[in-house]
Amino acid sequence: MKGTCHYCKDETEVEYFEHPVFLLNEPTCEKCKTKFLSSKTYESQRKFMANIGCSVPFLLIISILILLFVSKYVGIIGIGISIFMLLFSGIGMDYFGRKRDENFGIEQPKWCNNCKYYRKVKKWDYELMFFDEMPDKSMIPCKIFEKTRRVWISYFELESSDRTLYPGDCDRWSKK
Repeated sequence: MKGTCHYCKDETEVEYFEHPVFLLNEPTCEKCKTKFLSSKTYESQRKFMANIGCSVPFLLIISILILLFVSKYVGIIGIGISIFMLLFSGIGMDYFGRKRDENFGIEQPKWCNNCKYYRKVKKWDYELMFFDEMPDKSMIPCKIFEKTRRVWISYFELESSDRTLYPGDCDRWSKK
């Protein structure tokens, strides 16, 4: 059938295809379908990194016992290796997660906290979405509030039950 591909937005022949990560049936062109089916899942790599991370506490305890009762030199080396393994595991899991998301077309959501104009405001995360009217601009977590005023006004015009945690339609959003 002729239609628009949900992923690449091309107007072409599409058929409903179950996404391998989201498990949603969306109209998908042959090019995107082939890309998804031929892609690595990266799950085995992420599991390997998670297993390394899970072994760190055990290795750290053994290293501390060796440090205290056997040899300071061997114990310090063991602690160093434990710390290295923990860092390696965390960085590896993040890397393979980002590669999977990139490969399957999962985009980072356009939320305030991953925008380069985000500024921290005390206790705003959950409270702000429940205000009846727009608070003082000092409560808004945006460094460029004057340029994004329209977004915030329309955000607070919504009923609090219809609001998301962050306004998702900001045209000034820029990746950190």
